[in-house]
Amino acid sequence: MSVSRRSSVFITAAAAVALAIPLVGCGSHGAKPEPTAVAAPPKPVIVTVAALETRSVQRRITAVGTLHGLERIQISAKVPGRIEKVLVDVGDRIKPGAVLVELDPTDFKLALDEAQRSLEKELSKLGLTEMPKGQFDAEQLPSMIRGRLLVDNARRRYERFRNLFQKNAGTNEEFEKAETDLRVEESTLLQTQLDIRATMAAVRYSQSVLETAQRQLAETRITAPPSDFPSVKELQQQGVGYVVAKRMATAGELATAGSSPLLELVIDDALKLRATVPERYASELQLGQAVEVRVEAYPNDVFQARIARISPTIDSESRTFEIEAYVPNNDHRLQHGCFAKGAIVTRTADQAIMAPAESVITYAGVTKIFCQDGDTVRDVPVALGVRDAGWVEVIGDLPAQAVAVTSGQTQLANGSRISVRQPLAVAAPQVMPASHLVDMEQLAPEVNSKNAVDQARNSQNSAGTR
Repeated sequence: MSVSRRSSVFITAAAAVALAIPLVGCGSHGAKPEPTAVAAPPKPVIVTVAALETRSVQRRITAVGTLHGLERIQISAKVPGRIEKVLVDVGDRIKPGAVLVELDPTDFKLALDEAQRSLEKELSKLGLTEMPKGQFDAEQLPSMIRGRLLVDNARRRYERFRNLFQKNAGTNEEFEKAETDLRVEESTLLQTQLDIRATMAAVRYSQSVLETAQRQLAETRITAPPSDFPSVKELQQQGVGYVVAKRMATAGELATAGSSPLLELVIDDALKLRATVPERYASELQLGQAVEVRVEAYPNDVFQARIARISPTIDSESRTFEIEAYVPNNDHRLQHGCFAKGAIVTRTADQAIMAPAESVITYAGVTKIFCQDGDTVRDVPVALGVRDAGWVEVIGDLPAQAVAVTSGQTQLANGSRISVRQPLAVAAPQVMPASHLVDMEQLAPEVNSKNAVDQARNSQNSAGTR
């Protein structure tokens, strides 16, 4: 009985499940889909804006380069010798003609003495004790006077014997001897003249050797050269000196003539900015244009300069050409060799559109600003120009009287809705009414009496504890 009852219950449950399946399928087939919810429009981005301005700006060409001394001179020894003294060091300021290095003069003094003795020897052959001044007349030498007298005497004897021979009063032998004596004396006079010329040549040679020895002795004292360079004359500066930029010499070393330099001097009363400029600006530059020079050592200072040289050729690899601007440096703040940036003022633009620097953004290599268009924005690609105190020149297809977004650009795209945030008003500081002020002098007695009560209680508690 129990088995048949369980079987009937199982069959009844299975039938119920079988009937329920088609009913569920039929119900879902005829049902309509539920409507989907409509997405709410995005909220406007809260931004701040600022109107673009039209200003007059100066067009500048930026050039980078290096400052060089007006002139740079490497000092070498003209004669070889051991260095006795180096009288200057790096940073010393010196004037033209100042002694820089001294070489050992011993060998040159000996050479000078030898040249002096050789000259005296040659002069003694002419009967002189010193080199004649002005044009030398060799006819006044004793040997020439003696030679002319002998020739005159021989000529008179020859004339006398010739007259006697013509009158048959003299012999042929006497006439021929007189003629021979005349020719001998004339030849002797000619030889004397040749000897004097040779001696004079030897004297002049000895004199040049002496002068060379004197010059070499003087060159053992190495001095600063004159500063009469063309570049210095162009600046019309007076009293230009040098500064020692490098020292390579040490006392005791052997200096060789014309090889390794001993010192390097620089004229830095004015400097030359040598900078490169792109070739597209070649037509905008000319001599005498103003250049504003800045260096990293003095970021807040501007040094005025003028273009003095413009290269006539363009580098075919870099497509740039070199300019040279003279920078006055009387206070010697600028240093030879330092990096510098030059801004060359070319012209003035009266209708430049300026935007706040914070309104300009650059993304993926594209520079743009967002301009307000009602309650939306439009992005406008721009090129940047002159910068001036938080403002930058923008060049692009900008609408008239444009207003640029200055904050919130990272959340914007072209056509985004915006809500302009008004600047907050700064509240004035509140002043407490006089009735709320407390007179500290009136409050002091109450505070003092309270402190006295507290001290008495503490004393009683301490006594009870003991």
